Amino acid sequence: MDVAPGFRVGTWIVSPGQMSISRGQETVHLEPKVMDVLVKLASRPGEVVTRDEFMTEVWRGRVVTDESLSRCVSLLRLALGDSQRSPEFVQTVPKVGYRLVAPTGPIEQAEARPVAAEAQSPAEGETGMVVGAVVETERGRRTGPFGLGAGFLTGIAALAAVLWALGVFRESAPDYSGSSGLAARGPSLAVLPLVNVGGDTGDDYFSDGLTEELINSFSRVEGLAVVARTSAFAYKKRTEDIREIGRRLGARHVLDGSVRRSGQALRINVQLIDAETGTQVWAEQYAGHLDDVFVLQAQITRSIVDVISPRLTPATAPALARAMEPTANTTAFELVLRGRHQLRRRNAESLERAIGLFRRAIDAEPDYGSAYLDLAKAIALQPFYTAVPATAAFAEARGLIEDGVRANPSVESEAQGLLAFLSFQGWDWVAAENGFRRALLAAPNDPELHQWYSQLLASLGHLDQSLAHARRARELDALSPVANDRLAVACLWVDQDEAARQQFAVAEELGFSSDANPGVRILLMLRSGENDAAASALEARQRMAGRGAGWVRPFIQGLSDPASRAAAIDALNDSVVAGDLGARYRFGASVLLGDADGAMDLAFPMISEPGAFALEFLFSREAASFRRHPRFPELVHAIGLDEHWRSYGWPSACSPSGSTFRCI
Repeated sequence: MDVAPGFRVGTWIVSPGQMSISRGQETVHLEPKVMDVLVKLASRPGEVVTRDEFMTEVWRGRVVTDESLSRCVSLLRLALGDSQRSPEFVQTVPKVGYRLVAPTGPIEQAEARPVAAEAQSPAEGETGMVVGAVVETERGRRTGPFGLGAGFLTGIAALAAVLWALGVFRESAPDYSGSSGLAARGPSLAVLPLVNVGGDTGDDYFSDGLTEELINSFSRVEGLAVVARTSAFAYKKRTEDIREIGRRLGARHVLDGSVRRSGQALRINVQLIDAETGTQVWAEQYAGHLDDVFVLQAQITRSIVDVISPRLTPATAPALARAMEPTANTTAFELVLRGRHQLRRRNAESLERAIGLFRRAIDAEPDYGSAYLDLAKAIALQPFYTAVPATAAFAEARGLIEDGVRANPSVESEAQGLLAFLSFQGWDWVAAENGFRRALLAAPNDPELHQWYSQLLASLGHLDQSLAHARRARELDALSPVANDRLAVACLWVDQDEAARQQFAVAEELGFSSDANPGVRILLMLRSGENDAAASALEARQRMAGRGAGWVRPFIQGLSDPASRAAAIDALNDSVVAGDLGARYRFGASVLLGDADGAMDLAFPMISEPGAFALEFLFSREAASFRRHPRFPELVHAIGLDEHWRSYGWPSACSPSGSTFRCI
């Protein structure tokens, strides 16, 4: 069967030329790679198509991870309304590939969708809404790219879709650099950790979890800036005056209080304080049963909003109230709170405990969408703290997100950030860009999203935009060690070295380990002429890894004395042979020494493992000669950065030149 003109799969009509599938009044537009995967499967119906065959024929040998294929299959299943567990269209053949199990066949000429019709506006009564890779109509409403079921699209996501279709979000990132704090942006609030006064310290997970739920609830209120959890929880055992806390957090108002739990009975005391004067603005006591926790949470949120930001209209209040009640099953809710308590500890053991608790929550309430997302996040974090392979973990996390959105479509917008992070880790640049933009539209005050997006932008060479989002993350979460470290790195890439030095110091004061990100600190030492300190730091790293450091001093000498560079390169080569120098440090050292040919020879093998390749460094001032290498465009193309640049704009270091591009 010739699939190029179009074909039928199950009840769907597939139109490869229009990148769409249709059924009755429904039309779903697919991303090009998703369509390519479907076409490849349909060309051999009932047969297994291996992962290697997909890589060769769909990606044409470009270096990508298995995560890219897994993502395309996930999007294809969602578009078709398929299930991984009980497949009717695409079946997974473990460790081999995929098989199209639905019946296929040619389509009649009358069924084919004319090209002209595709270019027209939706028919009257079929308002089209673009959500990522999908167009849906008001008549046969279908899923978005990461959701299933009717009515999943929230008002925010619908607005995002329309603006995306109009190209509004193809502009550069907003400028977040002009504000000195949250208070400068309008009404602002810090929710301090509720004090557990029940006498059982084992209930801290409940008081902390309820505080976090309140923070999340307030964050949904348009126009209200809310201090992030990390910064607020820095004052859990507070002794400072409320006015000083408000000043440090940049918040005009502070919510303070306590929670007492006795069996199933709850009592919550809260007070709202003007952080400028230290005076109490509002106070209330709430009592009820554990089953009433979401009602009490909604009452607190609406009361506070009425006082400091009376912008919550009667029309939007019910939607906010529904968002506050993620499940009616309080047993599942408690399990999720306990899981999040473990998740925040960020180590192998706590992640394993968190995963177990989230799975129990899902068993207790299979429709608990947020529990699926929490479980997905825990599993996605495992490769950073354990020996769990990243490809397998990310694929499982993506599947759990699909399951969660399918179970409860209201969490679709919440899932976008994690999906974007997974795409970023798999070097799926366009999907990551789209995902972060949608996620930030739905949650513009999420510091973690701004931090992740800053990393993505720096990896793409958009250094000024990266700095803007790093500043926004730091503004939203002033006491976060990670946000402060990210801002330091972003400052380094735009050559604000003194600002970077100050931010690194702040991050370390807040508890960020310099061992967690040593390369950028060593680079700053070298920029500052602190060669001895840089050499000592490198030697310490080598000793920690149980490796020899004979290459370090010749390398440092080669940086300061051009006549010594050949000897430095020889020392590096000898250390590689001896097993004392890994590829990542060898690559960085070659770039710094100006050995662009040697660095390029190392780069191509390294990109087969995205996590081991520091893309941000490629756009530093130290890598200018490497960017001018004749093979740099080839490297960029293999990584896939140029596909993003052609869609979203070129970084300042690179520009198109005929059919290719050049960088400086």
